[in-house]
Amino acid sequence: MLKQHIRSMIANESEAITNTPVHFRTLLLSELSKIDNCTRVRAKELGKRMDKANSLLQTGDQEKYSKILNVCKRHLLLLSTFVDINSAALRKIAKKFDKKVLGAKGAESMMHNGEITTMTAFIEVFLAKVLERFATKQGKFESDISEGLFKTASPHEEINEELLEELEIHEDIPVYNDLPLDALPSGEITTMFVSLIQNELSRTIDVPVLVAKGKIEGPVLGVTSTLHGNEVNGIPVISKLFREIDVESLRGTLVGVPVLNPPGFSRRQRAFLDGRDLNRIFPGKPAGTSSQTYCHMILEKFAKKFDYHLDLHTAGLGRVNSLYVRADMNNPITHQMAVLQQSQIILHNTAPDGSLRIASMALGIPSITVEIGNPLQIHQEFVECALSGVRATLDWLNMLPIYPSEKIEETSSRAKTTTCTRSYWVYAEHGGMLQVMPKINTWVSKGDVVAVVRDVFGNILVKYKAKEDSIVIGKSVNPICCAGERVVHLGVCDDEFGKKK
Repeated sequence: MLKQHIRSMIANESEAITNTPVHFRTLLLSELSKIDNCTRVRAKELGKRMDKANSLLQTGDQEKYSKILNVCKRHLLLLSTFVDINSAALRKIAKKFDKKVLGAKGAESMMHNGEITTMTAFIEVFLAKVLERFATKQGKFESDISEGLFKTASPHEEINEELLEELEIHEDIPVYNDLPLDALPSGEITTMFVSLIQNELSRTIDVPVLVAKGKIEGPVLGVTSTLHGNEVNGIPVISKLFREIDVESLRGTLVGVPVLNPPGFSRRQRAFLDGRDLNRIFPGKPAGTSSQTYCHMILEKFAKKFDYHLDLHTAGLGRVNSLYVRADMNNPITHQMAVLQQSQIILHNTAPDGSLRIASMALGIPSITVEIGNPLQIHQEFVECALSGVRATLDWLNMLPIYPSEKIEETSSRAKTTTCTRSYWVYAEHGGMLQVMPKINTWVSKGDVVAVVRDVFGNILVKYKAKEDSIVIGKSVNPICCAGERVVHLGVCDDEFGKKK
């Protein structure tokens, strides 16, 4: 196994490598083993396809034989790309490690007489051995494929590239075990999938990711959407953002995750595979329920790579929302991020509610939640407003300038933001037919009737009144109401922000 080979190499190399922190060596072994396992699995699959092709040749089915060889050719290219990207990533990790542990001058001075005294040199020795073995196997595969295609090719026709149709759906877009930001090309937009956990069929749950990496180093801004599978307004925000972005002018890296909960998205449901609300159980657990493990992997593979974070949501099913932001307004960074969104309402909130936002904040990553309208429908006006907010955030971070024509006028309706210091939900005490009176983003006074519940004969059972002067943040639009369900979400403006609201 590769892991034993690496341990042997570390044990036999110089003192500078052996004395590196234990946690780093453990992490290094883990990463190298992960790369080795993935490479072996892909190489094994390639070998199976070649065996299948040879068996077809013996039966005389040259057409299928040719098809499978072309598929093998494509797989070999993907495998080669995988090895190249991860080799580059390992080199960058080693270089950064040397710089932090030894310092720039120390790293240079300790490379002498061909002795391996830095992590960079160690990785180069390791890669030289691994890449040599890979090149040998790659050359044999290429030779076998070329020879096979030559046998079946007619002298009067070329091999049809359309035969690659048998590729799996996602093979055209690479799938990675982690988000390889350091290894991605600068000045380009890269599309990929990142696998998090395995489902019941031992298939990975792959999350779609877009990465725009500028040529100039800078912060990493992460924009995530659809953590609740039926909240889809963030998807067009991210897709339009990446369609229009000028990556040549970008400083830093923009990461877009349009669908963070693919199982929920496929089922058009809020929850994850096990029926749990992912945004209530962060930070999750490395060894827990499927949803707990999934949340843990979101933090490890996505959130920890961000310097700043915007999490895009909508109202839950059966409810409608204003365009509003939840943020810690006592934190100067998230305060400014919230203001930049130019939403209708900002709600100060720091409660430890198990959300991705709170978990990110606990890691020191400034994060806010942007609520963009209603579930399972595209609210185009709010989508455009939210897109303007992301652009404004990029401008504020000096990642990408906003052109004057894109700036929001102070006189526009979007610039009139109400900042609430706290909020509360009115819950139904009786079941029946519900009617909520006030519109979204309108004010109600203390004592105003905000909702009534009637029985099926039309008789009023109860009236719900505002406890204090409030603004309507969200409300239920489902007329069928059960006792204990949410009725209306009201925001309150006090003189100062509370510490735990």
